[in-house]
Amino acid sequence: MDDAKAFIAANRLSDEERVRMDQIKEEFEMLGDFPDEMDGSYIPYNPVDILAIQRLANLKEEELAREELSQLERKDQEWVKMMDDFAWFISELEQLSDFYPNTERIEFRLDIYERLVKKGIVGDDDGVVDYRLLFGARKVVKGER
Repeated sequence: MDDAKAFIAANRLSDEERVRMDQIKEEFEMLGDFPDEMDGSYIPYNPVDILAIQRLANLKEEELAREELSQLERKDQEWVKMMDDFAWFISELEQLSDFYPNTERIEFRLDIYERLVKKGIVGDDDGVVDYRLLFGARKVVKGER
């Protein structure tokens, strides 16, 4: 569990990324009242407007900032989902009854499998499956043929 917690913590936005995300949002809020393209009909009436026009003149920079913001927001959303999935997984584990795997069997939990396994890579002819799990873990299993 410690490995999973460390993986989740490593995928959280850093303080610098949070500050940058807030800066980009503030920048776009400040520019929100200005047109995306200048058609010549807009006349700036104060220094903030002139700065905004200069900023909007470089649309490539704005596009890059929007992409950066999108990436940061996506990373933050993925982290929130990972936290939710981890909490759900722990809850599901706590609800499982004790059993003795040498003498008892329990029902396969497809819901847990579908939520935690990101991908399984099947080896060529060796019967090995390399599972990549949601929380950064890997499990290599050799199946019986």
